[in-house]
Amino acid sequence: MKFNNGTADEIRANFLDAEVVDGVCSWLSNGRVPFNDMLEDFLALGLITEDTLNKSVAVREVQTAGFIQEYVNYRKENGYSAEEMFEMRAAFGAGTEVVNVFTGEKISL
Repeated sequence: MKFNNGTADEIRANFLDAEVVDGVCSWLSNGRVPFNDMLEDFLALGLITEDTLNKSVAVREVQTAGFIQEYVNYRKENGYSAEEMFEMRAAFGAGTEVVNVFTGEKISL
């Protein structure tokens, strides 16, 4: 059987860093739901059920939406640091206009 994230033993080792609570699989380190490829590997090895996979995906979508909203709010309140502006100018060139794909904000470098 082919897996997305290593061998069966490596995936089982990864699962030691996860937990299933109320039918939702999440990482112990940060409480976030793993990405689909890892959930699919857990399912293939019988470490979680199809129901757990489906509930976990739904929870991850809520987590991601919340994270993006926090990011948008942070950018509204804090803008961009001098270091971030320097890095963007280095990557895209001075005088370029870039767009933040999450906020829609246009940033002149």
